[in-house]
Amino acid sequence: MEAYMNPYSIISLLASVIAFYTSVFIYYRNPRNNLNLLVSNLGVAVSFMAFTEFVYRTVAAPGDAIIWLRLSLLWPIIPAILLHISLTYTRRRVGKPALAVIYAPALIFILTGLLTDLFISGPLLTYYGWTYALPEPPLVFALFSLWTVTLTLTAAAITLRDYLRSRGYRKRESLYIFTGLFVPLIVSFTTDFIFRDLMGLVFPEFTQTMLSIGLLFIAYGVWRYDFPELSPAIAARSIADVMPNFLIITDLEGRVTSCGRSVHEKLSYSSSDLRGKPFWDLFDPSDREMLIEVVSGFSSSEMETRIISAHGEKTDVLLTASPIRGRFREPIGFVFIATDISLQRRATERLRESEMRFRGVADNISDGIAITDESDTVIYWNRALEEITSTGRDDALGRKMPEICSEVILETRGNDEFLIRGERVVRIFRFSIMPGLGAVLVRDVTEARRYEESLISALRERETLIREIHHRVKNNLQIISSLLNMQKPYIRDAEDLRIFEESQTRIKSMAMIHENLYQSETLSEINMRNYISRLATEILSTYGASGIVSDIRVDDLSLDIELAVPLALIVSELVTNSVKYAFPDGKGRIIISFNLKGGVYLLDYRDTGQGLPEDFSSGSSDSLGMTLVRALVGQLDGELETFNEGGAVFRITFPERSS
Repeated sequence: MEAYMNPYSIISLLASVIAFYTSVFIYYRNPRNNLNLLVSNLGVAVSFMAFTEFVYRTVAAPGDAIIWLRLSLLWPIIPAILLHISLTYTRRRVGKPALAVIYAPALIFILTGLLTDLFISGPLLTYYGWTYALPEPPLVFALFSLWTVTLTLTAAAITLRDYLRSRGYRKRESLYIFTGLFVPLIVSFTTDFIFRDLMGLVFPEFTQTMLSIGLLFIAYGVWRYDFPELSPAIAARSIADVMPNFLIITDLEGRVTSCGRSVHEKLSYSSSDLRGKPFWDLFDPSDREMLIEVVSGFSSSEMETRIISAHGEKTDVLLTASPIRGRFREPIGFVFIATDISLQRRATERLRESEMRFRGVADNISDGIAITDESDTVIYWNRALEEITSTGRDDALGRKMPEICSEVILETRGNDEFLIRGERVVRIFRFSIMPGLGAVLVRDVTEARRYEESLISALRERETLIREIHHRVKNNLQIISSLLNMQKPYIRDAEDLRIFEESQTRIKSMAMIHENLYQSETLSEINMRNYISRLATEILSTYGASGIVSDIRVDDLSLDIELAVPLALIVSELVTNSVKYAFPDGKGRIIISFNLKGGVYLLDYRDTGQGLPEDFSSGSSDSLGMTLVRALVGQLDGELETFNEGGAVFRITFPERSS
């Protein structure tokens, strides 16, 4: 009876109860967290050790005490769990080899204590109850003590290092872990080895009691500070309070038990307004029967409805219903999450309106339009494209665009132009509307191509006609020149013959112009380099001036007929004048240059003859040739300048005309 009333045994019993309920509390805060599970296992082990301590301190007979003393040798599991907790808490990888290293020695020590007398030799009665006596020599106990101290100090060092390196919330969490698990052991080691063994003081064993107090300290931290590592389930409650969705939790009958903050703040309901109220009263009455069926069937579902505020305002929501099950999968209630979709609804309506406007426009334009998705599948086909390709909208939707093109296109003509069935000519353009969405525009250019072909045909006919006109004009001028040539033998007066020959030369100059136009590609422009070179050669040949050399320095310029004809006649008059008057001995050089600079044409004609008379003036000369030159320069809107510089010089400038 005296042993049963041992006050130290009562302390051990209290420690066992505290450790057990603390482990249950920590486990249920978050049963899926490994750290919570390890701390809970530690609490169960400490509770069992404290209970065995209570029993062997209570029994009276040594035979009864030895059974519980051997059961207390399960204690080596505690330092192994402590190291496992430290490694897990500091996020170190604990694989199977590491677990074997941690727990295998503990298992060996436990089996040694349970099956042999190498660990303890028998019960020993002390003032605080029974304890075990050590064999001589206590080799196994010494190894166990060394192993225990090593694991405990290693685990403590790991946790302390994390505490020193952490900041803020994590630092406080590490402090609770270190204080709750390792400070009690440090205190126990101090009392067991220093006070009692070294100093000989009367002091009972309080290891299990101190560990129970440490677990209670950790449980307080879980409750007071919601440590996420030990109880991340707390995060779920925090999320429920800050989530923008309307969160409603009900019992099995659909009566409201709690709500998220959004229900109170956005819908203006108080907790007293909603508690015990059927949750379907918060939604559109037309959906009440459907919501009641969800509750009665205890099923998950999703639907669109409207939630009603305390002021009667309705908001479009997407309501998701999920059953809540207990620890043993028994139904205990529902969680309803209503997501505001009013903005999406308005956006959908605007999108639908925009789509209708697009269809209205796209179906009334003359160009064919097809829209394809990221896989080049047709998702839109307008009315014009039905007419152009003879492919109906229903036949095109859902098909690949290349497949449709291979059926429709008969011939590729280049420049995005194709001949399709129905003898239509189309141009096809592809472009991207946005990522994953493309468009194909088909323009029917059949009539345009037919019109172009008719224009080309008309232009060819016109070109042929103009060439024929130039050819006939050239022939007629040559006939006139030939007729004049036939009349020359009948002219007796030398002056009349000279005038006759000059007229013949002018006719030849004009005939050459029409010949060049007839032979040119453009029919409207004459290459002046070729023309002036040929004209000078013809005139020198006509007059038999073999001793006169022509030096042509004309740029590669082309003039239209309005400028070419007067310029040709000017050159003809100047060359003829040089042949007749500049070279009495019949020998010399004429130099003709023609170029364009700064929008002004410059014709520089000079010879190496005897030069102009001192009293010569282009404006006062009444000769027919100079009169004709002045008139032609006027047609060109040009200016004429004459002077001597190693022979006669005629310099004519006239502006370039805009086309």
